[in-house]
Amino acid sequence: MNSQKWAILAVIFISLFSIASAARLGRTTELTPESVARIAATVSEGEKSLYLITLEDGIDVSLLSYFGKIEYEFKFSNGASVWITEDAANLLKNANAIVKSIEKDQTIQIEEPASNNQKMPKEGESLYVTSMIKLGGQWNLTEDGINAEAAWNDFGVDGTGVKIAIVDSGVNYNHTLLAGRYLGGNDFCDSTGTLCAGIPDDEDPMDELGHGTHLASAMLANGGPTGLEGIAPNAQYYVAKVTDSTGFWTSNSYLSGLEWAIEQDVNIIYIGFGSTTWDVPINSAMEQ
Repeated sequence: MNSQKWAILAVIFISLFSIASAARLGRTTELTPESVARIAATVSEGEKSLYLITLEDGIDVSLLSYFGKIEYEFKFSNGASVWITEDAANLLKNANAIVKSIEKDQTIQIEEPASNNQKMPKEGESLYVTSMIKLGGQWNLTEDGINAEAAWNDFGVDGTGVKIAIVDSGVNYNHTLLAGRYLGGNDFCDSTGTLCAGIPDDEDPMDELGHGTHLASAMLANGGPTGLEGIAPNAQYYVAKVTDSTGFWTSNSYLSGLEWAIEQDVNIIYIGFGSTTWDVPINSAMEQ
């Protein structure tokens, strides 16, 4: 038998072995560390990527550690993000009895600003883009817009007592128009332009991009030297920074930031960007 035929047979053997391992994992009625470790040992070595994996109810999430490093354990669904090889991912995809979903971590970038007006403002400058200023005054808050002025003047609703969590590129909480009402935050992505790991490098959600600060101002700006106000100028806010300094975010950084925001027990969670598709654990968190 020539070498080409041997190679074909080897590929078939490996594929069948992988399917058999997955079937064995899926049929296992009592999953123990020992049984999972034996099956995980059959997985070939290779480059590892981050996958978001949800398990059926009652399955111990820690068992995933036999396949790779657990990066982040979900709070509102039974699962975790785990660094595993493609071979391990294929095995788990076929273990339908215990694995509910498995999806590779997506990397997405916030759209580029439409103009330089959305870049990070300097201290004392307006946070508003040009489209939010009309003839030297503000608009969209009057009767011709969303009529926020009626809420302020007729009903006394100006954000007082309201807590908002902002999930975005961070916020410049020291800016004149946003200072004094910041309640705290967390950084769920590094600032080096690499993929986010989802575990906070520090607790400082300072905005390095300008996107989150721009959007926060539309909600929270409280006059200051410019006299411009947001919709809820007296509301307080938390910040979950989920992008790096270039605007890249991943499913994992987004999920970890969103779940942290939910745990702050706020009245409103504001997310400044999105996607056409969501991973299963993100949907579970949003349902909360």
